[in-house]
Amino acid sequence: MLETYSNGSATPQADPGVLAWDSVSLDWPVEVVITEAEVAASREPRLLEWVSVRILQEFPDDPPTLGEAAQELGIQDPVFLVETLKDLDSSDIVEKRDPAGGLDFANCRLTEAGRAFLDQGRLSGLPERHGLRLHLDLITGEHIRKPPRNVQQEPKNPLIASDALPTRRTTVGLDRARELARDQDELFLVAGSKITNVTVQCDEGVVIWRPYDATIGIDGAGVIHCRLVGGTDNQQQWLDQLDLRHEIFERFFMSSVSRPHAHFLGPTKPHANWRQTIDGLVSPAQVVQRARDLVRSARQEVFAHLYWLTLPDVRHEMVLAEERGIRHIAFGRQSQAKEVAADVPGTTEILQDPASGICGQPALLVDGSQGLSVDQVELTSPGKRKLDVIVASSLTPSQARQWRQELLAMAGRL
Repeated sequence: MLETYSNGSATPQADPGVLAWDSVSLDWPVEVVITEAEVAASREPRLLEWVSVRILQEFPDDPPTLGEAAQELGIQDPVFLVETLKDLDSSDIVEKRDPAGGLDFANCRLTEAGRAFLDQGRLSGLPERHGLRLHLDLITGEHIRKPPRNVQQEPKNPLIASDALPTRRTTVGLDRARELARDQDELFLVAGSKITNVTVQCDEGVVIWRPYDATIGIDGAGVIHCRLVGGTDNQQQWLDQLDLRHEIFERFFMSSVSRPHAHFLGPTKPHANWRQTIDGLVSPAQVVQRARDLVRSARQEVFAHLYWLTLPDVRHEMVLAEERGIRHIAFGRQSQAKEVAADVPGTTEILQDPASGICGQPALLVDGSQGLSVDQVELTSPGKRKLDVIVASSLTPSQARQWRQELLAMAGRL
């Protein structure tokens, strides 16, 4: 997998010109990469370490004895120099000329690391191995600095099917590993330490799923916006390219519709024409409850397209309204009236006129000033693809009055 990463920033808030519709839950794949990092630490030398190395540099062929060096340095006991040479030997800064001989300046010489130490002025310790756990967005490759909370081992609403996920990584570049470890403030990275090698433990890594909410809205140009709450710019760009015919969105678009009677809805409306008639969008999950509340609020009359009578909870609320003395008039096509004849309450008046456009409007009108409608509307995806989408909306008061007048005129009651 190519290492094309970026530090994503949180997505900005939605455009205020977008009409809020609802939100959906998405499960986003995150790869947990388990690595073993080899870390080398370095430090500044102690004074006696530096002096001992300088003695071997200045007198490579005829160095002083331990006693002579101790006397010159003002050290009473040469044992301190012996301990220093032991430390330098274990750090591979010096080595014995004769492995069987003792540790003194005459039997020691600088190693390649010792000569490098003179140039760099720092001592390197023995390499240490540390576990390094990384969380990486499996789609965008972005690093997740802190382990995400509330993750799931199995997704409920996967953005990508588990069997279609990108190939998991088997390597992490050294520079990338250093960058991510610093970003995570790994405790093993102390002053002067550095990762020198990193190995991915392929058998130990897993994919987890991070839940997100995505808000859905429609802007003034009829473009559907799906904004990832708390996501990054790169995640949002990827989501914008996702086909809105994805199962998650299809489920959302159809959840406001009585599927067996979706054919009751009229032909697709151009966005501009539809937009002029609405006051706001209704969440698919709230359509039935909003319709019930609207019927319950009626004081005089209810005009209901036959579509609404196919919804049992709404139909029950209309029966209760009639029992309160609320006048109920249903309207629709003749074929629709035959299809739902058994669902129409006994005292309901039915207006049928195949030539009248109003009979094709799946609206619910209450007291001439409030209304709901469920329409098929031509919208556009962020990728400029045309889509016919079913949308529930509240009507403007003027539109509700206009349609009521058309229905009354059709019935000859104006």
